[in-house]
Amino acid sequence: MVIEANLDDMNPELYENLSERLLEAGALDVLLIPVHMKKGRPGMLLHVLAYPPSVDALLEVIFAESTSIGARTYPVTKRMLQREVVLVATSYGPLGVKVARLGGKVVNLSPEYEDCRQAAHRLQVPLKEVFAAALAAARQSLAGE
Repeated sequence: MVIEANLDDMNPELYENLSERLLEAGALDVLLIPVHMKKGRPGMLLHVLAYPPSVDALLEVIFAESTSIGARTYPVTKRMLQREVVLVATSYGPLGVKVARLGGKVVNLSPEYEDCRQAAHRLQVPLKEVFAAALAAARQSLAGE
């Protein structure tokens, strides 16, 4: 299910807490999308993806933690690639890389942010270098597929 609500009078400092509370309450994904509302006012579209049994609890969070006085819900179909996290050996240590496949073929590689961030901080190197090393190691590891 998708739950959507327009937020046009909410303090932006409250967005992070709203997102956290929604995720804790069972949201699969939470997006805040900048939009132009009536009379040219800037606002945000709150977009929440959830399993149907979670909708009521999520609506309670939305009404308690935001300035919204109404929300839309509608069913959606979500299609996802096959995915797995593989550990690859790098000069920065072992790092997780998410591997996404379509029909068994690798179509996307994404280093695990927290693994890379922790290694970069621990070794005091730029995060982008750790990301690049993780990608290179994953490509080499998966080259035979």
